[in-house]
Amino acid sequence: RPSTATDGNPGTGEPTTAFSGTPATDADGDGYTALLEYALATSDISAAETPAIDFAPGLAAPAAPGTFHFTRSANADDAILIPEISADLTTWLSGPANLKTVSETIQPGGKVHLTIAPQPGVIAGTRYYARLRAIPR
Repeated sequence: RPSTATDGNPGTGEPTTAFSGTPATDADGDGYTALLEYALATSDISAAETPAIDFAPGLAAPAAPGTFHFTRSANADDAILIPEISADLTTWLSGPANLKTVSETIQPGGKVHLTIAPQPGVIAGTRYYARLRAIPR
């Protein structure tokens, strides 16, 4: 992966903190699992610190279906984030055949902001749902 430090870290390793909790727990009761909070660089022991996840609806799907935004930890190498979309909350679609990365911006503090959108033609109706799953690597 790209370095999280400005100008890289030639000759040294990247700082990482391994996930050490129970993935499905929610110690602070904010509705986000411990693994998801780890992957999104927030704390699972403080409900005041919630992940930066946002959905910006488009004007009219499928022509402009909207975008899904989230900020992830660049150092959470042992968690995989999976953005997914659904037209019916039953069948969820993910991967490059269904979603495209519109932008990926490195931010201070070892974070990366991503903007994701459906590939053209994937969502046929005027409404769809988005979610973000985290699984251990």
